[in-house]
Amino acid sequence: MSKNITRRLAGIAAAVASLAMLFCVLPAQAADASLSTDAGANANVVQALKYVQDLNALRARTDRRALTKEQIAAAQKADNNSSMTASQIPDGVADGSAVSALKVNSDVMKWAQTRAEEMAQRAVSNPQTPLSHDNMTNGRPSWFGNYSNPMGTYYFGPEALAIGFLGYNSYNPVDSWYSELNYEIEHPNASADDLAYYRQGYGHYLTEVFPYADIAGIGVSVVPSGRWKGAIVTVLEIAQSNGNTTGTTQTPEEALAGLRSIQSVTNPAAITVESGTAKPTNLPATVSVTYDDGTAGQAAVTWNVPDNWNADRKQRTLTVTGTVAGTSKTASLKLTVKAASITGVTANSDTKVTTASGTAPSLPSTATVAWSNGSFDNNVAITWDANDSYKKREGATYSLNGKVGDTGKTVTAQVTVTPATATKAASPATTTVVKGGALGSIPTSKVTWSNGDVTDENIVWDAGKNPSAANFDELGDQTFTGKAQGLPVTWKVTVVDAKVTKVYNPAAITVESGTEPQLPATVKADLDNGKKGQDVPVTWAAVPNTWKDRNGGSFEVKGVANGQSDQTVTIKVTVNPAKATGATFTDGTTETAVTTDSGTNPASKLPKTAKLAWSNGDTTNATITWESKDDYKNRAGGQYDLTGTAEGFKLTAHVTVNAATVTGIAQPQEVTVGEGVKPAIPATVKATWSNGDKSDETIVWNADADPNAASFETAGDQTFTGTAAGKAVTWKVTVVKATITGVDNATAETAAGKVPTLPATVNAHWSNGAADTQVAVTWNTNGVDFSNRSGADKTVKVLGSVEGWNGTVEADVTVHSATVTGAVVDGETTLTTPSGTDPSAEFPKNAKVSWSDGGSDTTEAIVWNTFTDYTKREGGTFDVKGTVEGQTVTLKVTVEPATPSNVEQSQFELTTTVGTKPELPAQINVVWSNGDKVPAAVEWEAYDAALINKAGTFEVQGKVGSEEFPVTATVTVKKAEAKPQPTTPKGDTTAKGDTANNTTTNTAKNKLSNTGTNVAIIAAAVVILAAIAVVVLTVAKRQRH
Repeated sequence: MSKNITRRLAGIAAAVASLAMLFCVLPAQAADASLSTDAGANANVVQALKYVQDLNALRARTDRRALTKEQIAAAQKADNNSSMTASQIPDGVADGSAVSALKVNSDVMKWAQTRAEEMAQRAVSNPQTPLSHDNMTNGRPSWFGNYSNPMGTYYFGPEALAIGFLGYNSYNPVDSWYSELNYEIEHPNASADDLAYYRQGYGHYLTEVFPYADIAGIGVSVVPSGRWKGAIVTVLEIAQSNGNTTGTTQTPEEALAGLRSIQSVTNPAAITVESGTAKPTNLPATVSVTYDDGTAGQAAVTWNVPDNWNADRKQRTLTVTGTVAGTSKTASLKLTVKAASITGVTANSDTKVTTASGTAPSLPSTATVAWSNGSFDNNVAITWDANDSYKKREGATYSLNGKVGDTGKTVTAQVTVTPATATKAASPATTTVVKGGALGSIPTSKVTWSNGDVTDENIVWDAGKNPSAANFDELGDQTFTGKAQGLPVTWKVTVVDAKVTKVYNPAAITVESGTEPQLPATVKADLDNGKKGQDVPVTWAAVPNTWKDRNGGSFEVKGVANGQSDQTVTIKVTVNPAKATGATFTDGTTETAVTTDSGTNPASKLPKTAKLAWSNGDTTNATITWESKDDYKNRAGGQYDLTGTAEGFKLTAHVTVNAATVTGIAQPQEVTVGEGVKPAIPATVKATWSNGDKSDETIVWNADADPNAASFETAGDQTFTGTAAGKAVTWKVTVVKATITGVDNATAETAAGKVPTLPATVNAHWSNGAADTQVAVTWNTNGVDFSNRSGADKTVKVLGSVEGWNGTVEADVTVHSATVTGAVVDGETTLTTPSGTDPSAEFPKNAKVSWSDGGSDTTEAIVWNTFTDYTKREGGTFDVKGTVEGQTVTLKVTVEPATPSNVEQSQFELTTTVGTKPELPAQINVVWSNGDKVPAAVEWEAYDAALINKAGTFEVQGKVGSEEFPVTATVTVKKAEAKPQPTTPKGDTTAKGDTANNTTTNTAKNKLSNTGTNVAIIAAAVVILAAIAVVVLTVAKRQRH
């Protein structure tokens, strides 16, 4: 290795017309023994795909240093002597942002494999310059073309080359390419030559992250011999898919899955999630796996979360099974779902309520409670806070909270109370004023409101109709008008002159008890001016309290008209009896509570009288009449309400009923049975409860008097005791002697070879007329053949006897056919044969077959599968399967490897002319012990060159293969003028086209194009790398060594 290569660990760079192509080399170190020259070998493919994964990881990073177009152009010019300008570089080439992952394409991988094997052979023949882009199109897909991107002039790619020895300084080609990006940062004092060596215009790095590439291929091959023996060549090709792209395209993970099988799956750690309606999304996307090659990795997993994962409101832990990509093995995950919580409460009707002043709002009675697991409680009662703001005459808007069941949650109603409106305004009574006099006072109006309120409201007099501004100098009537709360009112005032000569008693009035009578302000009178029936003011004496009498009545009040004491009047007042306005219990409430035993009518405990309120303010006692309900008879007790009525007013009693108790039970009826007959044992008795109910209650028999454990074999009386519902139970059984008059036959079934389990009893008919009972039977199976290998059921009879019965009892037994349970080869189960010798004739002929009936084994013939692996030259151990009576047996056959035995031809006669070197055979077929013929290289000994400079004969000795079989070539040298014709070598079997001197080509390589969706047969390996930055314009670069 040159000094410069050793110095930079990677120092080969080539300049190719129209392309800026870069590659690098690392010092020698032992290669991975699993890698080979075959770029399509499985190990090579796996390593290559790992590099694609590393490359995608780099492309996904966002912490890469951003490069401007100007920086790239400057580096290309300085390192590669390129004329590239910033305007010729497409956007987004190396701005540090993440770029999309590359997929692997079978055509591109095949291209990279072809180039990798080509470079490995070049390293043998041209060790000074082992890498070259001269033949870059070798193996390139026909559909490959330029990138369709918004580019300037240059693009980077498609090829990157590398050669080196795997394992040097934990070397990774992707990382080495990436190191070009930061070399100048890490070495700020680097010389221009160093930058040209180590930075190389960022070429490798720009190829790695080129954003317009979407597919790639990597090929890996081991150099077979020479100075670079054991070194690894890596070739990267990038491309952009288009409408003409062929081959299979898939992710490197999908390709790797086709190459390796998963041996085991490691379950992830348990996870706790919140209860919710959507299945959890934070479960691990991958699980750790171990592959069949011993390596570890991550595999995608799809978790099969059951639909009822959140069904419980309580915390629960369940096991979730996951489908692991690339294997039938599954993963499992302990998933703990936290207890559900209430996520909201919603009233079941509108909570925005509008009500008129004085009318209680109609609020929702129930709410729906929503839980985090998606479940609902639909009709949970709401208890609203007390608030009488709805009574405000002026209206109001207020919030009202309601408790939703026992959830601890509340709902809020927005209540809007519309103001009450005035519905009636009473006009003041007519009054009289003496001419020239003044009014005593201005009256108000009694206004009645929509909410029931009655208020005294001032009158707003109409313009020109205000009595305060009027004068009363003129006799006659004056009418004043106005409004009270917007309602019209009228007031009449009469102006009178002169003295009253006669006064008339006003009409009688009637008032309700408790309502003070309003006496008229004027009376009719005749005046001394001749006017008759004029309204004159009157002054009344004090009104007696008789108007408060609840029973009503009548009285008279005297008055003085017009202030003239000689002019008196009388008015009669009738008082209507008062009315009851409400009823309460003595404590002033309308609800009370009583407790009673189940079955006992609570009537005696209910209040008999209520306090009755009257319209005049009196209170009296009133009898309560209660409704009748049978709820007190409920044996389990409980609560219910009773409504009572006092003078038409409703009162409520909350009745609590204590659960009933058992007051007695009906003892079981005595029974009589025959000897040996077990009677039907009563399980329940009738119980009578304190409320009069009757029920069936379970009997718990005493341990020392339990009929279930008793024997009824001997005639006599037996008494059994127990309890039911806490009461004592006694049952008497009389056992009498009886004889059997007949029995019923039985049936049974059994497996072949097995004595059946026959019924212990049969149905017997008794002489005393007692009900049929089960009696013990003794069966005799001696001599009965229960064997059966026929493949179908058979029926046999078994006879039995019953004590006290002289006849026989039969049982029809169905015997099911036996089945084969196992087979064992009769003879040796291992066999050894040389490669090429068919051992089938020596296979065991029979097997010992065992049956499910436990009987003797039988010998049956074996049918063996066809065995052809004995032809394999490398030998091996193989399992050969055979079938006998539906069972599988196995024979292990060891095929001894074949060995080279001799060469097909050991003597050769060659003719040449003086001065011409003879063409010694390069390969000779070696004959193996199994008959195979395999070409092997001949290593000829050196001979004296002087022997071909004169006519004559001489021999050359050679050795073939690792066994060094001796071969001899007899060379006859003739004079040149003789011009002898070439002779066919003795024993030559070469066909037309003479390929005997050609090296054998490995035609068994795996080709990605033949693997369907398995992109995994792509070449791969780790080693030292070389990358290229491809440009459309011609870029010149010096080659350094």
